[in-house]
Amino acid sequence: MLKVIGLPLVAFDSARGATEIIEDDVNGYLIKNRDKEKMVEILVKLAKEYELRQRLGNAGRIKSEMYKKENISKMWFEFLENIRAQKEVLK
Repeated sequence: MLKVIGLPLVAFDSARGATEIIEDDVNGYLIKNRDKEKMVEILVKLAKEYELRQRLGNAGRIKSEMYKKENISKMWFEFLENIRAQKEVLK
């Protein structure tokens, strides 16, 4: 079992899926326009500011809960059950 340690997330906003997972200044940072200088600036800021790393990391840990196998399985079950129910209505 993987242990979630809660690190801040930093990615370019062009990275697939990043915008679905990262909430800017909530659990990490999304860097616009593949701005490498901004990426370095953010990484240095995170290296220097312990409280910021903690806040973003804790928010990331909470966000990661929704991606646990049990939660994803439940969402799929509900989705498929909804399809089945709609199919029954259309009969």
